[in-house]
Amino acid sequence: MHIDGDLIQTASGGLALTIRGNGVPPKTFSGSAMELDKLTVAAAEYAYSKSQPVRWAYYLQNIGRNEDAIAFCRAVVGSATLDDQPYLLNVWANSLNNVGGSAHEALALYRAALKLKSDYWIGYNNVMNELWIQGDEEGAWRTGQAMLKAAGGRPGRAPELYYQNLDTLTGNLGAWLNAMVADAEANAGVGTGLTTSGPTIADIQSRLHDTEAADLALKTMREDPHDPSIGAIAHWVRGVLAAEDGDSARAVAEMEAFGAANADPIVSTSNPGYSCWIAPAEEAAGHPDKADAVLKAADPFVDCYRFRADILDGRGDWPGAQQAYANAVALAPDLPAGYYSWGLALARHGDLAGAEAKLKDANQRGPHWADPLKAWGDVLVRQGNTRQALSKYDQALQYAPNWKQLKQAREAAAKQKS
Repeated sequence: MHIDGDLIQTASGGLALTIRGNGVPPKTFSGSAMELDKLTVAAAEYAYSKSQPVRWAYYLQNIGRNEDAIAFCRAVVGSATLDDQPYLLNVWANSLNNVGGSAHEALALYRAALKLKSDYWIGYNNVMNELWIQGDEEGAWRTGQAMLKAAGGRPGRAPELYYQNLDTLTGNLGAWLNAMVADAEANAGVGTGLTTSGPTIADIQSRLHDTEAADLALKTMREDPHDPSIGAIAHWVRGVLAAEDGDSARAVAEMEAFGAANADPIVSTSNPGYSCWIAPAEEAAGHPDKADAVLKAADPFVDCYRFRADILDGRGDWPGAQQAYANAVALAPDLPAGYYSWGLALARHGDLAGAEAKLKDANQRGPHWADPLKAWGDVLVRQGNTRQALSKYDQALQYAPNWKQLKQAREAAAKQKS
């Protein structure tokens, strides 16, 4: 591409910089004699936007000029080539989310991009995320199934990274982790969007109950003052790890810090439903009013419903808890989390047959999630079925090989068998 132009001194002593080129209509930028750098930047940005509109749009988004990105995409998408339009629509939607704009408008833009490009894999992922933000986790799951079909199965034509929302919803944490690690290696740890890979890897490791790996990921992740999600997720992961260790005071402190950071639109749209996890931390720390307030303010997510049920059960309201578990399942019947929490609760109340049925339901919907398999094994041990329990523990270890409590449960069951 050839870019040309000229710089002249005006009669008043100022400067006029004109730029033109292939696909770049001539435009003149004027300023004082001391503003050559400013004029040069303006001219370069103009040439960039006219010659490579998609790259320019992503550039605006990625340096945080979201309002500029929205205005640019809105202005040029109608006249852009059919090849460019899906990408411009995607940036428009991303930037809307980043400034806390209409989630419904963003979803419509993502869906419009998919209509133009049926193999726009990141578009499927973004539709999933947008539906999840709006509390439609079942719809997000269905979009993931549509992506699987369009990609010809898995592994297929779609990059593994773009299944991250589906993997999160179904507990397919190993696949999500592998995709993130591969992405971090390919992109020097900076990720492919607005957030870096490090916090997400720490997030996954905490869900896999791998305390040491999660802690290492937190210690080695890159800091970026322009990315509020990094500190936010670090607090969330530390809160999850502290809760697992039984340190309720530290857990609630970390979760409250996460809650404060989650007010940023970039953080909240990247982590739909994460705020639900603040509630059990508040309850465990003896703050029932705060727990109730968190759940009242949160959007309708499966995690909020199941944690509400856990809290009601802990307060002695078993009928109310069972209704809340049923609500969690009804909200997203193809996701495993509601069934899992319900199964744990039934086991706590001595209904081992009912617990086994719910945990089986969870496993069918999240076959790669270790947590329901471990809980199923625990129930089988209580039923005296040690051999079957060992099988469930071994399956769980395939998906969470560094889970300390899982290893301990298996060792104890093996001793019973011997």
